[in-house]
Amino acid sequence: ELQEKCRQEVQQILKDSDSEEVCYEHLSQFLYLTQFIKESMRLSATVPFIGRTITTPTVIDGYTLPSGTMVTIPILALHRNPDVWDDPERFDPERFTPEQSAKRHPFAFIPFSAGPRNCIGQVLAMDELKTSIATTLLRFELNVLPGSDLNPAMTCEMVSRSLGNLPILVNEI
Repeated sequence: ELQEKCRQEVQQILKDSDSEEVCYEHLSQFLYLTQFIKESMRLSATVPFIGRTITTPTVIDGYTLPSGTMVTIPILALHRNPDVWDDPERFDPERFTPEQSAKRHPFAFIPFSAGPRNCIGQVLAMDELKTSIATTLLRFELNVLPGSDLNPAMTCEMVSRSLGNLPILVNEI
């Protein structure tokens, strides 16, 4: 199970460091956990779309977009593009191994936007995610409640979120 694989990685890194708590020094060592988080963000983008105004005439697929044109980049669609992602609806953290990532265009995965207007807090956000998830995995096992829908209805406003409760069963380890 993927959750157990993440948990074992965290436990091994903490064991090797003789620490009981997740520290900043551990974060760069959480390789599989990072892949897991990135795959989660690919399928459930926090920000479902971004908008930009073109500052110079730009040609896309033979069409010229004039300066001043407002464009929307649908991150949810980009992250599920079958031309980029094999079986795009399947959850597979292995997509984010260094070898697999090197094969993709750098803008195929943009959970924090990209370019000069990307999120200035993306490193902090990833560090917080790794710390929170690693700490949770050390203490709890998370499961979807039996009989619950694995695909809750989502809203895609400025920020994506579930429209209802997430039916998660939390068990102390």
